[in-house]
Amino acid sequence: MFARDVQINDTAYRRLDPEYFAWLRSRMLAVRSAVGSGRVVADAFEELRQNFYAVQEWALDTFGEATLRDAIRTTDPTTYRPPLCEKPEKTKLFP
Repeated sequence: MFARDVQINDTAYRRLDPEYFAWLRSRMLAVRSAVGSGRVVADAFEELRQNFYAVQEWALDTFGEATLRDAIRTTDPTTYRPPLCEKPEKTKLFP
């Protein structure tokens, strides 16, 4: 079994699963709302949207529409914990 999250340097990665997809989708909806209120420029959103559609296509092929819809319905984006970088522990060289 693989670890759910992997950190390489200062970037955290997570293998896409239905719940993570649902959380990512919620973030996309938040950005779309920010475009509507003028906080994000439309060109930036368009690039993000194209990238997300590629992820969405893979997720649909891998998990199926019913599984993704269920995850969207049941995943609470406010309590979902996305991958986060851990701060390195400070090591004592001398006692």
